[in-house]
Amino acid sequence: MSFISHSAVIRAVSEVFVAIETVSGFWKKFHMENQKRKLDPFTPAMRSKGEKARNRQKRIK
Repeated sequence: MSFISHSAVIRAVSEVFVAIETVSGFWKKFHMENQKRKLDPFTPAMRSKGEKARNRQKRIK
């Protein structure tokens, strides 16, 4: 037996889809800005642990 109406399920799914699109768009924009920031030596940018370790190895050599 279904306790939730069909239209409520459709509405919930569409709201979740809109939320996913919003987050995806924000994340893509954030990622592109961070990539640009990494190219600028005067601006600090977030880097992963692996990237930090690789850069450290380059400095040591």
